Amino acid sequence: MDLQEMKRLVEDAVGDADLRPEDIPAIDLYLDQITSLASGKLREGSPRFYDRVLTKTMINNYSKDGLLSPINGKKYSKEHFLQMLLVYALKNTLSIGEIKRILQNIYRMPDYEAEQLCAVYNRFLDIKQDLRDRAWNFTEHFYQTEHLNPDNEQDFFLLLLGLSAMSSYLKNTVQALLEAHYPDLNAERERAERERKEELRRAKEEKKAAKKKADEPNARAGSGARPPANASRAGTASTEASDGAAPSQSNADAEAARSGNAASGEDTAAGSSSAGARSGSSRSGSGVGSGSSGSDRVVGSAAGDPSAPDSEPEADV
Repeated sequence: MDLQEMKRLVEDAVGDADLRPEDIPAIDLYLDQITSLASGKLREGSPRFYDRVLTKTMINNYSKDGLLSPINGKKYSKEHFLQMLLVYALKNTLSIGEIKRILQNIYRMPDYEAEQLCAVYNRFLDIKQDLRDRAWNFTEHFYQTEHLNPDNEQDFFLLLLGLSAMSSYLKNTVQALLEAHYPDLNAERERAERERKEELRRAKEEKKAAKKKADEPNARAGSGARPPANASRAGTASTEASDGAAPSQSNADAEAARSGNAASGEDTAAGSSSAGARSGSSRSGSGVGSGSSGSDRVVGSAAGDPSAPDSEPEADV
């Protein structure tokens, strides 16, 4: 980018027109009169500021948010007009809440008067003009010090990044100074309350974690423990008693059956012995008879012939 073109753009970017205190009528004005006067003044500056008008809605919000002094009726004094212009100047950098803290502290000053606010605003406009004159000098000094060439795309990108960073740093500086000099008491109370709740939450979680850690060994011991020996034996005996009742009865029945079989066997054996005895007696009787007959024959033979041998076989009949 050409240096002359860059200078023209920088001067246009800071070319807003200011409504000075002497341009404001000393009489009270309606909202329409205030917005018309402010918009007309903006038309005297750079076209980029034409659409940044002060509207009725903005003024009503400033009043509701306590950025303006109490208003009587529907008209606004010159002091109110200056307060609106100060809010308008600060709102591009600070939030409405931050602006409120600044102005309310100013309004509460013991020696605060409308004339004093007018003097402060005049001084502010002088500083603004000085900053406009320095805007180009600062930009030129920046890219020369950093050895940037605006005609080079990469260097031009670095120029934008650097100026953006400076803008952010300046905004942060304003907020830091504001916080140090006009601390937000409500925010401090809220922050303290949040920190207290967070501390309680952490303490509760730590207590819960400690209790869980202490319960883990007991849980592991409980899951792996065996029942007492006495209880085990008692349980076994009880089980055996309940389960052994039926087998005992069955054993008794079996014993009775064996006894019956034994008795039956004895009866059978006795019967068999009796039958055998009878059979033996019969066979004995038969043998006796035969023996007697033989004996008679032997005796008879021996009697008839004493010299006959004893072992002579009997003759066949």
